[in-house]
Amino acid sequence: MTPEEIAGRIAAIHAENPQGAWNRIPPLWRDVLTAIAAGAPDAHLLASAALRTGKPQAPRTRPLLTRGRLRALLAAYDGTDLATAAQDLGLRPATVRTYIRDALRTLDARDAAHAVEILLARGEISETDLRPLPPS
Repeated sequence: MTPEEIAGRIAAIHAENPQGAWNRIPPLWRDVLTAIAAGAPDAHLLASAALRTGKPQAPRTRPLLTRGRLRALLAAYDGTDLATAAQDLGLRPATVRTYIRDALRTLDARDAAHAVEILLARGEISETDLRPLPPS
């Protein structure tokens, strides 16, 4: 089906019942059409990406890890022992251990070094974040 045929079918459905037409469009395609209407640079590429991935990804508006989990993970990456990290972060050792475990699970990482690689690749942290953190 060509883009013109798709547009024609959408126009015909919309002419019958404007709100009902929008509700009958699957959510994925509503997202695609909304992005096209907002001026997506290449509608064909956007639609093709949507078909491949299932849904266009919205940009992240918040970090993957909370500040506490990130600080605990970076302490583990630096090789800081649990007791010292807990003291530096003002937390109990059990909390630091839980934060590190949660961060690894969130990132699906094997260990702290792998987690840091993931965060660097995703742009969540930079090389300057890898220097030792001052106590909070």
